[in-house]
Amino acid sequence: MMCQRNNLNLDTIPSDKLQPLLGKNSKMRMVSAVLAAARGREISSMELDDDLPRNASVLKIAKELDWEAEQIIRGTGEMLGWRQERETPYGGKIQFALGLRMNETQVPQKGSKPNSLVRTASGAFDLAKDAYFEFQAPSTRGSSIFPRVFGSHRFLRVKISAKILNETSVWGTTGERRSKGREQVQRWMKRPIVIFGRVFSPLLEKDGTVFYFLEGKDRIGEEFERVVGPGADYGITSIRTIKQLLAWWVPLEHNLNQGMSKLVTRLELGFSDTLPGILIPPENVERSDDITRYVDGEKVIFTDGAGLMTPSVARALADKYPRKEGEHSRELPLAYQIRIQTAKGVLLVDPVMLTSGDINGPFCIKLYESMIKANQGHKPIRPGPVNGMNILDAACCMLNVVKPAPVSSSNGSRLSAQFITILSDCGVPNEIFLALQENSLRKELEAWTEISVIETPRGRILDRSTRLNLAQMIGKSQSLAMELKQQELGGAAKGLGYKKYNKKERWEDDDNDVADEDEEEEDTTKPFASFSSKAPSSVDVERSGHAFGHNEISGFAMKKARALRDAFIAGMEVHKSSYWTKIWHDVVESAMQSIVAKFHFTVERSASGFFQPDPTGLLNEGEVFFRPKGVMTDSITGLRIQSVTGEVVIGRHPALLPTDMRKVTAVDIPLLADFQGIIFCSVKGELPLAAICAGGGS
Repeated sequence: MMCQRNNLNLDTIPSDKLQPLLGKNSKMRMVSAVLAAARGREISSMELDDDLPRNASVLKIAKELDWEAEQIIRGTGEMLGWRQERETPYGGKIQFALGLRMNETQVPQKGSKPNSLVRTASGAFDLAKDAYFEFQAPSTRGSSIFPRVFGSHRFLRVKISAKILNETSVWGTTGERRSKGREQVQRWMKRPIVIFGRVFSPLLEKDGTVFYFLEGKDRIGEEFERVVGPGADYGITSIRTIKQLLAWWVPLEHNLNQGMSKLVTRLELGFSDTLPGILIPPENVERSDDITRYVDGEKVIFTDGAGLMTPSVARALADKYPRKEGEHSRELPLAYQIRIQTAKGVLLVDPVMLTSGDINGPFCIKLYESMIKANQGHKPIRPGPVNGMNILDAACCMLNVVKPAPVSSSNGSRLSAQFITILSDCGVPNEIFLALQENSLRKELEAWTEISVIETPRGRILDRSTRLNLAQMIGKSQSLAMELKQQELGGAAKGLGYKKYNKKERWEDDDNDVADEDEEEEDTTKPFASFSSKAPSSVDVERSGHAFGHNEISGFAMKKARALRDAFIAGMEVHKSSYWTKIWHDVVESAMQSIVAKFHFTVERSASGFFQPDPTGLLNEGEVFFRPKGVMTDSITGLRIQSVTGEVVIGRHPALLPTDMRKVTAVDIPLLADFQGIIFCSVKGELPLAAICAGGGS
């Protein structure tokens, strides 16, 4: 199997032709010229100048890699991002990826579809003959703890193409052919990948992506090795093999009670996108037994994945990663989804300590046993450069942020086809849903058609308030505000709470999380900052350009809906252009279809939040506490709602059974008054409410 890009076989390039690339990573901009020269073609200076927009992003990545290389040589642990100051630099942001592809230039067999895989006489496809690795450009994405410890360059992701995966799918082939196809894929992916002398060995497979680890001595380039002298050791010298990596992260002797397949998934925690938070001393981490009961002989956990932290921890995280731009935000998020060592879950500020108002105490957290997915044993802390700790030990003491508490909706919770089906089966008349849908559709249409014009010598034009209102409507219906924030923050978007949840990354940390019925999956090998990969309609047609939303040459927005929004804001006469009016029509139609086809309309006197177990123990079975985040007004009385009280109906997605929506009693607990947007459930009774409602979640 050869590694290639644009039909160039790297194995055929003489080593002397690659000498100009030796040095710092900033020489990455010369790759095109060097490879062209290797094929006997020179690239002119004009062609290099035309390539400057792409080189700008390449140079940004090269600068990041050079910084990582310097930190690895220095060995100070700065890549962990352990300091508490805002804008503390950290590493692990660069992704190196390959794609395992099948040759699509084969002549299709008679009766087969174009570009289908050519099979051998036995009916199996032949990876050895037709497969190749396709290099992908290095990209910036969310950072994770493994690359922050060892460096981005030590990890490689290989995405197996859909065509190859179909050959191993239970739906795509016969049993015999599937078995042969799977055997081929496994055989190939178990082999090390050698790239210019670097040996990457397979470490983990997840959802069709195989993660590889660079084994052997750390190699970050001759330029930086000159700093320490030829042959000198640098980097994490105690971990140079996968076996040593496993012994550090999930030592088998301390996890004998776990199945191997389950233990392997604990490696995934090392690749979870997180922001480096703060150091928590080992003596300040309390491990506590979960609140449990046995029902019909089975153990039921009421505190699954939910821990506590001191107010000082939340304050330090909020100061390091404030949500508001241009100011030192003092609003204290009271819940964070976190990773620390091999533990994961949600940390809430201890409500008892919160009432004292002390935010300057020591950093302490409480982890329930259900949060700890693998044991690392009791190891003495070795001296080192990270606040007196060895880099590996400090990495295990880092409290890493997945994302802060999501912002709940106080303006009405959205119905769905699943909720409507259950409520209808439980006796709610269908006429009520039809009336709600009709009312929402009428309001939506009125908002889109509320247009004021101004008479000018050139004819009628839209007035400024109408243009801005339409731009706002487009941004809301197409979620452009969130997209703009995601693109601005890049790989840090998720950790700061500006990222939509998907099937693989839910706010709750249950191992069997399932997302909302309308959410889509994310390709883990694509650059994290690319938010235009989904194109369900003409509204979202992707245009050529970089990840920040506009074409590098023309400046035109890649998404047509965003281009229309920009046109309204700029004052263009959109209504006089057939091009713009077509996009305008598609945007409005998309907004209408979400109400008509997907039943996406809000219900008055409702709100959304996420489930958490009651940390006070004051709620009785069948009781909940909820205080809305933001202003919530009772549509009947016109009064502002501080805390929801009385009988309420609670549900979550996926809502497939009648038990997935429950009638409970909301009560006011003064001790929880500071917690907004969180649905606290009782830890009393036979079963936790979150488990009854579709297995937990929001």
